[in-house]
Amino acid sequence: MVDAAAIADRHTIVAIGATGGVGSYLVQLATARGARVVAICSGANADYARTLGAADVIARLADSNEAFALVGSGHTRVKVVVTPA
Repeated sequence: MVDAAAIADRHTIVAIGATGGVGSYLVQLATARGARVVAICSGANADYARTLGAADVIARLADSNEAFALVGSGHTRVKVVVTPA
């Protein structure tokens, strides 16, 4: 998935389900390639997502305006949105 999307340094990745089995690997691999990862997961798993390398965490049930504001901050362009489920 990381190779197919050509994830690289300075890309922004939105990972839905970032603390699940596949999502947790995605966060780590994308971070290792220098990408900024925005994790979407349950609020209870926010700290875990950060330990995996997520730069920002959005609670799964959060207001969608929060997600758009966070991802769009600093004129960031999202390279990939992944939902590994």
